[in-house]
Amino acid sequence: PEFFEPLIPVFVPWMDNYERVASGHEKQQFQRFLQWMKKFLHKDWLHVTLSGTDYGIGKMTVWFNNLIVLSSGGFGHIPIPLMKAMVPRGAVEGR
Repeated sequence: PEFFEPLIPVFVPWMDNYERVASGHEKQQFQRFLQWMKKFLHKDWLHVTLSGTDYGIGKMTVWFNNLIVLSSGGFGHIPIPLMKAMVPRGAVEGR
């Protein structure tokens, strides 16, 4: 952990996990994953994760109070603009 201080990165495919649960599959596996996350996220360290979903990591933001969420959907602690393509020069000024 000292290697990454002050923020410990958490690499999780949040969208893949959510889609499996939302489709009605693997709910028990997801519950096991949440239990594992509770053990994994050390209470004395601050963790950071990135989510590409519309809703960040949802209610899990509340469950893990030492996890900072960067999200392209705008939900989380730090919103990141979701852009599907490069914005042409002058496009913003020409509004």
